[in-house]
Amino acid sequence: MVGEGFFVPGQSSHHFSEQTLAGNLGAFESAGLNVVTLIRSNVDDFDTYSSIKATSLLDWLDANPADPDAEDVRGWRREAVDEIAAVHFGWALIAGRKA
Repeated sequence: MVGEGFFVPGQSSHHFSEQTLAGNLGAFESAGLNVVTLIRSNVDDFDTYSSIKATSLLDWLDANPADPDAEDVRGWRREAVDEIAAVHFGWALIAGRKA
């Protein structure tokens, strides 16, 4: 199972301009997996996910300020916060099983 963003015409920021839901599904099947479930999120679902991610990363940074990976984690947190403010794009969970 993967969670992946995708471009929605008229709604998406440039971040996902090359990534479509059909392309994501095609990549899944090209990897030898039959798509068995697709669950698309709505804007509120994705905002909740991004908010939890940003808070979890902040908690990790508070507990590990001198960790060698802290700078990377700060960048990931900034991306999570930016996602909350971004123009909406689609996001879906895709589940598959071996063909």
